[in-house]
Amino acid sequence: FSVDFLTFKPYGEIFYNDPRISKVIEVERKSLRNFKNLIDFSKTLKKYDLIVDLQVNLRSILITKLAKVKTVRYEKNSVRRRLVLYFKGLKRKQLFVPKMYCTAVEKVLKRAENCFPKIFLDEQEVKRIKDKLNLGKFAVIVPGAKWKEKIYPYFGEVAKLFKSKGLEVVVLGGKEDEEVCKSVESVCGGINLCGKLSLRESASVMKLASVVVSNDSAGVHLAR
Repeated sequence: FSVDFLTFKPYGEIFYNDPRISKVIEVERKSLRNFKNLIDFSKTLKKYDLIVDLQVNLRSILITKLAKVKTVRYEKNSVRRRLVLYFKGLKRKQLFVPKMYCTAVEKVLKRAENCFPKIFLDEQEVKRIKDKLNLGKFAVIVPGAKWKEKIYPYFGEVAKLFKSKGLEVVVLGGKEDEEVCKSVESVCGGINLCGKLSLRESASVMKLASVVVSNDSAGVHLAR
């Protein structure tokens, strides 16, 4: 198989240097907000023999239907994922998202050897970040999240705890997280890199860290 990977900008950069992927296709999210653009974009996918849908939302279903290409989708388990919040007896380990993604791969290959995610960072880009930070042992805090309800309210206390243990604190996030990142920085006097790094640079910072603490957001997935 030759595999191309389709995603929104800027997430495509996460897959640069990935030897498993032939081509990374990056699309602006706003370019797919109307039906005509969905139709036009679906035509660019007609050359493929197979589409693996790891989104399974209205947009991805429409695009694949319009492209008329054989498609397999992962088992999203939307209802179960919501029920587990209210019924703790349900086994969460069965909802490990990378393994759920692999259900789509298994439909094609009848096997999925390794479902653990990996980002391929080269030594030079990690070294550049290491030289730029010039730190000893440090902890990373990623306090932002898309939904306010998902933001842990005591990251400032966590930062002070790290400081008391001799760890410097580095705060990461996107430009949209500036307010919450500044609130953590103000408590601990840490290094606030919010909105100053690319995704790959943020991943390099995490790779160098002793520990990463994050909400259930992009930060925790990058760290993993």
